[in-house]
Amino acid sequence: DRSNDSSDSIEDIRRYMAQYRNDPSFLKSMLKGFLTEAPLRMARAKKALAAGDIPAAAKAAHSMVSMLGAIRTRVLATAAREAEHHLRKGDLEKGRRELDFIEENLEKVIGCIEAEFEG
Repeated sequence: DRSNDSSDSIEDIRRYMAQYRNDPSFLKSMLKGFLTEAPLRMARAKKALAAGDIPAAAKAAHSMVSMLGAIRTRVLATAAREAEHHLRKGDLEKGRRELDFIEENLEKVIGCIEAEFEG
């Protein structure tokens, strides 16, 4: 059950931002990189999956694991790891479900980060 996972992702990113608030240049650098790269990697995974290129989808999911882990969004990093695992084993339905979950929650995390930059 993932009913709390969305709020966990938001809490994770808020904790991360609070931890590095004393180093604003580092925080801004990390988050700007994330804001640029996360949507690209997500789109790469979804496009590969839609095209039936399962190895490329698994590789794209793998590329998200460390990126999501770097900003300590544990639930999303775990989902990316699971997506990669399912795709490599050929379980497209479970892989797709994990990618959909990441995509849905990534939008929320990005919104939280953007609100921080505006504030």
